[in-house]
Amino acid sequence: MQYPPTIAHTPHGKLMITVLGGLAEFERHLILSWTNEGRQRAKANGIKFGKKPKLNKHQRDEALARKRNGETLTEIAKTYNVSHMTLAGSDWSTRTAAFSAISDRRGSFGVAHHMHSGI
Repeated sequence: MQYPPTIAHTPHGKLMITVLGGLAEFERHLILSWTNEGRQRAKANGIKFGKKPKLNKHQRDEALARKRNGETLTEIAKTYNVSHMTLAGSDWSTRTAAFSAISDRRGSFGVAHHMHSGI
């Protein structure tokens, strides 16, 4: 059975697809440009983007001091009603210290081992 040629197989059809593709790409660049300009204006006006932190600066500093005194992330997190992973993602002096604290509780493989072991 023979099918009739579609518009995409004719020279005129190929031209139309090319033109429409070019217009779509142009429109996408315009949208990105407008979005970036709007974000820059918002930032200049003091708008903050992203999720609000669960702990304020005082609480983060206090949690860090408690961690340095030997408390586990889980113990500290319970007092602030947050996950230990919330604290692990906080501004610790180094991210390595936070991850080593997690791996101390879970073994040398850390979080990935815990997540994939089915525990």
